[in-house]
Amino acid sequence: MRIEALKYLYDIRLAAVLLVVFLAGKTFENYRRAAMLRTAGQEQGVGRA
Repeated sequence: MRIEALKYLYDIRLAAVLLVVFLAGKTFENYRRAAMLRTAGQEQGVGRA
């Protein structure tokens, strides 16, 4: 596998791990109501991957 593909997969994995850590213990209702939480979750999920 090319190094660029491996870097891309690493970034996806890291983003997923950070989302799990950041959103741990939060409900969907917490996510829906809190603009800062929603923005941070979206930035990590969409911005990095």
